[in-house]
Amino acid sequence: MRVQTRHSYYRSVLQIVERITASRTGIEHVGRIAEAAGFSRFHLTRVFKEVLGEEMSEFIRRIRLERAAYQILHSRRGIGQIAKSSGYSGPEAFGRAFRKAFGMTATQLRETAASWTIPAPSLVHWNPNSERVALMSPEGEFSVSIQSILPQRFAVVRHVGPYMERLTTLDRFRRSCPGRVWKDSTSKFAAILHDPVGSAKCESFRADVGFALAPEEPPPPRSRLLEIPAGTFAVSPLVDAESFGSAWCSIVSAWIPSNGRRPANIPAIEIYEGYPLPWNAMRCRIHLGLDMDLGAID
Repeated sequence: MRVQTRHSYYRSVLQIVERITASRTGIEHVGRIAEAAGFSRFHLTRVFKEVLGEEMSEFIRRIRLERAAYQILHSRRGIGQIAKSSGYSGPEAFGRAFRKAFGMTATQLRETAASWTIPAPSLVHWNPNSERVALMSPEGEFSVSIQSILPQRFAVVRHVGPYMERLTTLDRFRRSCPGRVWKDSTSKFAAILHDPVGSAKCESFRADVGFALAPEEPPPPRSRLLEIPAGTFAVSPLVDAESFGSAWCSIVSAWIPSNGRRPANIPAIEIYEGYPLPWNAMRCRIHLGLDMDLGAID
């Protein structure tokens, strides 16, 4: 397939995804979307799966359920009303689909205030705030390098909760260390991820967030020392904040399979450049550990 064609497909799928995720009703039909996009239904579903890694019908169903779950958590509307507005024929059909997706009933979700997102390989979810959608690049064209990295020491605190809230925890930790000189070259901010991005349950996602320590430097009070051993890592280029999700998707879904590599059983690391600048001005490098027996760096 020509590069121009792949880019054209990518742009078309991105427009469709933005339409679905920004929908206020959550009710979208594949046939109507295909007609509006100028594709046959068969061709569109094939292209959509190739770009996003998810069946289009399943994507629409998941987004519809995420929208419903968000309303359950953030409104006082009755669950029956939400089920009807989400396009379900009745409470029973909605209840079956909801329990299958979330592992609990809609009432239990409201009572426990659990996450409204459903894990997905594309890292794309319903869009309550009309934020920009980020997808994997059309070729997975991602300049990943393989690097041997020396042992690293971090002062960290634990974050448990949505992936997107890890930097809120990091910012609280940073503010709790007012005596530290953050312009020092050793002040490298990071998140050490203990669960895969996009596949762990949102409310139970685990990460240690903090900053790099100089040799022999102790961690500050109310934090702990985390040492990452030397190893071989796949390292992304610098990506901006809006592309973190697509960067992870590119490495895990495209680069790893195409290079025959296997992730090591060690935490992945995000190293932030520009933190604590505003979110939209920050950039990050992703470090994903690789099995040493698959080829070390000379």
